[in-house]
Amino acid sequence: IIERFIDGKEVHIGILNGRVLGGVEVRPSLEFYNYEAKYTKGLTDYILPPELIDSVYERAKEVARLAHIAIGCKGGTRVDLRIDNSGNPYVLEINTIPGMTETSLLPMIAKSAGYDFTDLVEELIKGAIYES
Repeated sequence: IIERFIDGKEVHIGILNGRVLGGVEVRPSLEFYNYEAKYTKGLTDYILPPELIDSVYERAKEVARLAHIAIGCKGGTRVDLRIDNSGNPYVLEINTIPGMTETSLLPMIAKSAGYDFTDLVEELIKGAIYES
């Protein structure tokens, strides 16, 4: 598959049980956000909240929420977006099983929204029980 490159910012939005928690801007020091940049401490800067004007950030969160709903997601997801230089959000992917490690972005976003790791796990469990 060949896709057009979207110049701009990479922003990941965390969603927990249908609620948007917020987002993080990902700025790798390498040319690409590859495995090395993702899993080696210090190779990527994570900006919480993303450095976007408010209206662009709100639109990005709404697009992520709608993408989450559109494919029937439950629990915790992370929606990865590119925000082009005109402020338009493009969904890259929806992570239906986001990472839960010390370098993972959903726990990082949740922490910025006031959830420690234990709170996040408890909310995921509560959501799973409610949905069953």
